[in-house]
Amino acid sequence: MSYANPKPMNRHHRVAQSRGGKNSGKNIVRVREDLHRAYHMLFGTEPPEEVARILSETWIDHNMVLIAVPRNHKQFFQHLITNLTRR
Repeated sequence: MSYANPKPMNRHHRVAQSRGGKNSGKNIVRVREDLHRAYHMLFGTEPPEEVARILSETWIDHNMVLIAVPRNHKQFFQHLITNLTRR
């Protein structure tokens, strides 16, 4: 990206307003306009778990799976790490 000619930026709602997301605070991030448009062309306003499913089924290595888990699910992460280290 050229700093002399920066790309236009947009505001992106992490949780879509149509899904109850707020129009302020941590729910808003600034992203490049072209990337923002591409994201919504691919995923619309789908929730993270649906985006992960679409990516897993269509775009990433068939031996991998992408998951979306709330950050506050410590027990899930502890279980996952325990099971991964057993292999």
